[in-house]
Amino acid sequence: MKKWRTNLPKWLREKRDWDEWQSRLCFATILPRLLAPNRRRRRSQITTLHYLVLLERLAGEKGRSASAVRELVIKRLKGRLMDLVHTARIGWYREQLLLTAKASTYLSSILMTGLIVKALESRHGVRNDWRVLDQHRGGRGFIIRDEEELEEVWRKWKHAAHLCAAFVDYLPRQPALQIDDKTWRMLEDNMANFVTTALHYQRFLTGERIMDGVSIPSATIRLFEIAKFEKLNLSARSFAKSDLPVWVVGQ
Repeated sequence: MKKWRTNLPKWLREKRDWDEWQSRLCFATILPRLLAPNRRRRRSQITTLHYLVLLERLAGEKGRSASAVRELVIKRLKGRLMDLVHTARIGWYREQLLLTAKASTYLSSILMTGLIVKALESRHGVRNDWRVLDQHRGGRGFIIRDEEELEEVWRKWKHAAHLCAAFVDYLPRQPALQIDDKTWRMLEDNMANFVTTALHYQRFLTGERIMDGVSIPSATIRLFEIAKFEKLNLSARSFAKSDLPVWVVGQ
């Protein structure tokens, strides 16, 4: 049986707190899982692009942390240059994560998947003492469209469902949703809390945490195939929220 993982460097997993450069390394490592949940080759390409950007930002930076991150990035980049063949520019990937007049497919799918997890965890996701996906759709506008699309998005993004749910909780609660470059830069600086929040949902989706005495059937859990984090020692607090946000785009 294939094991799905969201991998972080071992020395990063062992730390209780991450500084600026460690947080940026985590961002460059995790974001590709959101963009390519089930395509290892594509994730490798996107990771290489982010490592190149991170290496450029590290130019001239001193200190033990910056040096350690630089050393790891250089090591990972060796032998990765072929990843740059036939891949899109990093600007294209970033554009897929911005909320514009017409929401990008990637961003819409990330939000949709996150809302599915939120609905599943809420009181709306309970039927006959089991957790189910078909009780509540959550959200309006561009996020939830129809049953067929919902199933298609879930099949593709389910491996990163814990990350998607954490991203939903990271966003502001205002009715008019805004996601721009600033949003992602702020997340890059706040990765410890983001990962802790993703762990909150990972434990729920893998059956380690039961909500209000109601669990997800074990057969369903096996179908989720969550790309789990290995054991982490982070002390950062989770920002997981129990409410279901409703976003109305353009109002």
